[in-house]
Amino acid sequence: MSREGKRDNVQGMRELADRYAAELDAQFQTLNHFANHAGEIGRAHEYFLRTILRRFLPARFRVGTGFIASPNRTSPQQDVLVYDPAKSPLLFEAGDLVVVDAEATAAAIEVKSELSGSRLKDACRKLLNEMASSGGQTFHGLYAWDSSSLGVWIEAAWDIVRERAKETGRHRFDFPVVYVRDRFLLFPNHDGNWWSPPFRVLRVEEHSEGAALLGFIGMLWFRLQEHRVDWPWWLDGWSEELKSLEMIEWPDDIKKAMQAEHPDAPAPTETTCSVPETAGTAPGRSDADAFRRAYEVLESRMAQLAESDGDLYVPNVAPTRPVDFVLICMEPSFGHWASIEEARAQLQDGFRNFLYSIGDFILHYCARNYLCRERRAFHLTDMSKGAMLVKKAGEARKKRYARWHALLVDEVQLVAKDGARAIAVGSVVKKHLDKHGLPVPVSKVLHYSVQARLARNKGIAGHEAAYEDFRGSVSFRDIVADATEVLRASGIPDALQEETLARLKRSKFTDSEEKLIFNYKLAFESLATETA
Repeated sequence: MSREGKRDNVQGMRELADRYAAELDAQFQTLNHFANHAGEIGRAHEYFLRTILRRFLPARFRVGTGFIASPNRTSPQQDVLVYDPAKSPLLFEAGDLVVVDAEATAAAIEVKSELSGSRLKDACRKLLNEMASSGGQTFHGLYAWDSSSLGVWIEAAWDIVRERAKETGRHRFDFPVVYVRDRFLLFPNHDGNWWSPPFRVLRVEEHSEGAALLGFIGMLWFRLQEHRVDWPWWLDGWSEELKSLEMIEWPDDIKKAMQAEHPDAPAPTETTCSVPETAGTAPGRSDADAFRRAYEVLESRMAQLAESDGDLYVPNVAPTRPVDFVLICMEPSFGHWASIEEARAQLQDGFRNFLYSIGDFILHYCARNYLCRERRAFHLTDMSKGAMLVKKAGEARKKRYARWHALLVDEVQLVAKDGARAIAVGSVVKKHLDKHGLPVPVSKVLHYSVQARLARNKGIAGHEAAYEDFRGSVSFRDIVADATEVLRASGIPDALQEETLARLKRSKFTDSEEKLIFNYKLAFESLATETA
């Protein structure tokens, strides 16, 4: 095969992986549309993944589910087992259910339909225990069909590192490979240096679902090589690409503790934690550039209108592509700052709208986790974009919104995909939009301001049992972890990120905030299903 032909076929395998990923997604969506029995759904999800894995593995390996037996123990049931029957006879077999000798086991994968809250850490601890029991001879992975954001996972990982360090005196140890469908592939970074960042991450939104699937399979193939399996040509170059992905740095407290563990080791060298620029122009780059330029023109018009109103223009986080949902709030508040001079300084430092209060970050968390799970995107904006004192905001609001309405229509027409939905955050915005109209359908959710606290109780009426089940599933740490990810993704300067997170951590997270999240969960999941 010529070098050029080989390159074409490698790309063809990547495209095939995209199709297989789409097939997995279609099976997931179809089953969850018709079924609501958690046990059967979970077993079907395991079956879907086993079917896909078989297509990428040598014929000598079999894929099933069951238990791993060794002289001293038998493992808990493993959702997906990859094993080599030529190495050892099966100790038990009934269809796909098997008991396999540890020596014949190549991989064990945990499959979760949904994973969040305390169950996320429990699943990681279980996998780490199995990894320790296998002596590092087996690939261990976790595949989640639906789960929390990357920020929540990373914070959970740090907590587990701190826990285990108290038990073992060591902070560095192997983690399983984690693939959360529609979100990310997270895997250990191995380069032989104790100080190196512990993880690399492939973000689905920046690559593709097929790239994440192929990366997960590539990690499995690394371990298959220990079973004397040759590296396949269709994964050529994939290991090098994985090495170029973004790295997740240790938090400062763990880094300091590790330095104390290695007092005589060479000094750490500087590492990069950003995704390197790729050579050439990606497909659709010209469209992205045109979108960015159009949004910049729109922003200049917004700034002019805010100035003519005598207000200070506060930009939103700029979207990078058309979105599925446009969330529309009221107006920026000037109450965050002591003076207009301080406000201008913050804006020059990189401050953006909707990245300040706990209410802002709860709205982000809920939109990211309940509304936009299926590779969807949202854009947050206000009816009017000029910051003002809270006491002034209610003055002549109808007239001000009317002045801004044409710009809002232009904004929605630019940033909304075909078939997109606008979501009015609060009754005031909904009433205005019902009267003046938008080029997309408009739904409503409650506002997150303290003035709307009573509405949070009303939203629970009729859902009391579901609320009791929900309570405790989202913690304040989850909100902070997600806020960390939002700030990073929004390109906020490091110093401002630290200031924002420090302020957020001083916020109160009460039953009322938990009720707000539950209200948003109900509304956003309903909208996500309705618009699927």
